[in-house]
Amino acid sequence: MSQEQQLLVTSAIPTSAVKKVNAMLKTLMESEDALNFLEPVPYEELGLHNYPTLIKQPMDLGTCKQKLADNKYKSFQAFFNDLALIWANCKKYNMDGSEIYKVADQMSKVANKAVDKLKQELNMLAKGKASAKGKG
Repeated sequence: MSQEQQLLVTSAIPTSAVKKVNAMLKTLMESEDALNFLEPVPYEELGLHNYPTLIKQPMDLGTCKQKLADNKYKSFQAFFNDLALIWANCKKYNMDGSEIYKVADQMSKVANKAVDKLKQELNMLAKGKASAKGKG
């Protein structure tokens, strides 16, 4: 595991990076396809009585945003895992080929690209700080 990968897994999200993570999350939340993923699934209202039986760890973009604001993430990877869980839960509960399944699949791809971009930006920040420390 590279030093950058180690940081993603073991390091808490520093205050300096929270702004970038929030910006990425905001972009996802403003996506046209994000509407069904902004808040917890209202399974009782929708009559989805088996939802809690099948989905053991519900997740949504609003919860991710709140956890980030409350400094609940112990690492970048924990945040990335929660994002992935949103789409995985939807695809687990809904039938392959259904409209919501397709939307979750698309959002997963969008989120993965955003996460990859964020990782690159964060690595650049980390490398910049490391090289700045070496100077002096």
